[in-house]
Amino acid sequence: MAIAPLTAGTMLPLELYEAPARTEPRSEAFTKVVQHFLGDVNQQQLNADQAVQQFLTGEADNLNEVMVALSKADLSFRTFMEIRDKAIEAYQEVMRLQV
Repeated sequence: MAIAPLTAGTMLPLELYEAPARTEPRSEAFTKVVQHFLGDVNQQQLNADQAVQQFLTGEADNLNEVMVALSKADLSFRTFMEIRDKAIEAYQEVMRLQV
């Protein structure tokens, strides 16, 4: 299968490409993403707490499921903390820029 090289005649000018229409500002979209992710992290923590409580009260007898729930909660929390640290680091870097 031959792949044809790109030439200036086969590419459309940049102004013909249309960006998708934005229905909300970027800051609101970012806020929604962070809120959604934080909600997921919280739900993982609640699931892990519930699994531990069920195991301790004898409602659940499978220790593997409890450990999986705890591991998921731990991983999601650590991921969130890393994202938070990177966002703070990026903000501090922007604040250090000289205008």
